[in-house]
Amino acid sequence: MKTGGRSSRRFHHIRSSSEPPATSPHVNTPEPDKSRSHNGNGNNLAQMPRRTGAVALIYDQGGLVREGDNLHGIIVAKNVGPQYGLDTATRGQFDSAPIKSYNQVDLDVGYTFPFKRKQLHFDVNVYNLFNDKHLIGYGGQTVGPPSEALYFTNPGRSIYFS
Repeated sequence: MKTGGRSSRRFHHIRSSSEPPATSPHVNTPEPDKSRSHNGNGNNLAQMPRRTGAVALIYDQGGLVREGDNLHGIIVAKNVGPQYGLDTATRGQFDSAPIKSYNQVDLDVGYTFPFKRKQLHFDVNVYNLFNDKHLIGYGGQTVGPPSEALYFTNPGRSIYFS
């Protein structure tokens, strides 16, 4: 059952003439590193982060309060490296819409206890624990002058109970 947050991506307008402004805290505008391109011809492929990674801390303990119960918790920290959005209107499949790297932390806590020969399980999941709303994708541009870049943002914190 979903109890909070939004699960859909949001579009955000960032004003620009041909590329995102350098003043945005979430957009990289430096020249692409041609020596480390993904496809060997000097262009970085779109939607291919330089790096991705995750680390998790897992806690699982049974018998805390009484026989047959269980408490568990998982916290996961993820990092998605810098990447370029796909802008087929202007540059094809390559590096025309730079996006900064971002981090996200998710949390899951649950408790199981015996109840009348069965087990009851309660669980709380928090997606995007710190409500980080960095840009995570490029959605294209608006039509007409002035053209505005459209970006996807992380949808923000969502809390689920089960």
